[in-house]
Amino acid sequence: MFFYTLKRWLTKPRATIMRLRYRNTDQVPWTILESFNYSSAIRQAIKASKTEDILHSHELSSDNMVIHVGATTGDWAQQIQEKYNCQVQVYPMTVGWTWKLQNRFADSTCVYAHPNNLKMNHVRELLEEVEPREIDLLRIGSFGWKSGAEGGEYTLLPMLIDSGLHKRCRQIMIQYNENWFMSHFRRYRINRALNHTHKRVLNYPFVFEKWVRRDVLSGT
Repeated sequence: MFFYTLKRWLTKPRATIMRLRYRNTDQVPWTILESFNYSSAIRQAIKASKTEDILHSHELSSDNMVIHVGATTGDWAQQIQEKYNCQVQVYPMTVGWTWKLQNRFADSTCVYAHPNNLKMNHVRELLEEVEPREIDLLRIGSFGWKSGAEGGEYTLLPMLIDSGLHKRCRQIMIQYNENWFMSHFRRYRINRALNHTHKRVLNYPFVFEKWVRRDVLSGT
């Protein structure tokens, strides 16, 4: 939280210039720039995406299962399903997104939108649901754990690690929320635990990062 506040304060002059420079741009890129105006990682991610589709390029096939925790519009889930023809399960970011996602995927046989956002008691259900198969791609966004507040990834990820579910995840995408209590330290603790079984192959801090299980990388 301290580092987040400090960066926002130090980059305030630049943020003001950026608002004026891009005031007539489309709403979506303007929102992204406004949200991450303090972050060099977002600029690096945008630059990398010009040569490679880093959000949608994964080792997947038609018989794979993808789980997206913290979904909003469902665009990513639909694009992943259409590209790889795989099964995708979506947990909404907040309760407010639930009906929108369910309406969008009501007629889909490949994308299932859960009726509630992921809560602590759902972790057990998730474990039972995927047993004994592996999760080929788990995407965890910065999502609401209670009352729509972001930062749920800092609770969910340690629970998955403690339960051993992370070992059944071949690929993991994570978006950490920097504007959260002790976010840098908590991210460090989680990543240190993940490093025993997975290797980070993409790293754009507090924008998104990707981890791949070590045995998958080695081909064993």
